[in-house]
Amino acid sequence: MVSSPGIDGIADLEGQAIATSGPGGFNGMRFRYMIRQEGLTPEDDVAVMPVGGSSERAAALMAGQVQATIVYIDNWLAMKEQGADVQLLGYVAVPQLSSRDLETKKAVPDWLRLFFGPCRVETCARCWRLCSLEAPFPVL
Repeated sequence: MVSSPGIDGIADLEGQAIATSGPGGFNGMRFRYMIRQEGLTPEDDVAVMPVGGSSERAAALMAGQVQATIVYIDNWLAMKEQGADVQLLGYVAVPQLSSRDLETKKAVPDWLRLFFGPCRVETCARCWRLCSLEAPFPVL
């Protein structure tokens, strides 16, 4: 997660804007969860702007259109190499979670429930297998 100077934590994003890939992207879901953890409301307290992929989000941050985003490490390194006035706010990693944990209902993190909404845990497990490459993608 990277931000413009002066944004030193999620709470500093109140009244600011963040860039996400889109409404269904994991980076946006993670941001919304972190914003709620700080007692803020996405879209009310923090503007959520669907911008596109990691490179587009990095460009939006460097152009001053948003104050924070989540990018891949190669984009972070490119921004620093270009001398961009941005800072590393923190690392956002998906915790180790297997679809088996979801299927047995041992662990369904709050952020994952938030992302999938009121769906059944079994549906979450199938989605997680695909998203985490635990299952092969169908060949078309």
